[in-house]
Amino acid sequence: MGVLSEKSNNSYKSAILLLSNSHYCNSIQCSYFSCLQLAKDKIITKSKYSPTVIEKMLQDSDASHIKIMQMAGDIIKGKNNEKSKMLDIMTRMKRWRKNATYDNVRFEENEASEAITNCETVMRLLNKN
Repeated sequence: MGVLSEKSNNSYKSAILLLSNSHYCNSIQCSYFSCLQLAKDKIITKSKYSPTVIEKMLQDSDASHIKIMQMAGDIIKGKNNEKSKMLDIMTRMKRWRKNATYDNVRFEENEASEAITNCETVMRLLNKN
């Protein structure tokens, strides 16, 4: 298991713990970063490029999170709807994470729970490839 995969597991566990303590915004952030960390881990472990080249590609991108999502989507084998589903979920979670971090909005338990469920779906899609 790579370092980013371990970080992803820890972020996921943190999201659950934060949810149970009613820290909904922070739970959403951890759910999102769990997906992003696992996506980057999969890119590094499954890509034909070296980790150094991948890091350079991401640094050259104006939107590295979006680039990570797209590159991870390219790794998903099988049905196109799985790739599309993963990209849709991660795009939504990115928006929620932005709102939870920077905007004057509150999130409730059901939204943080949905973020964790979405994270589990993304993890399942990324881990089956």
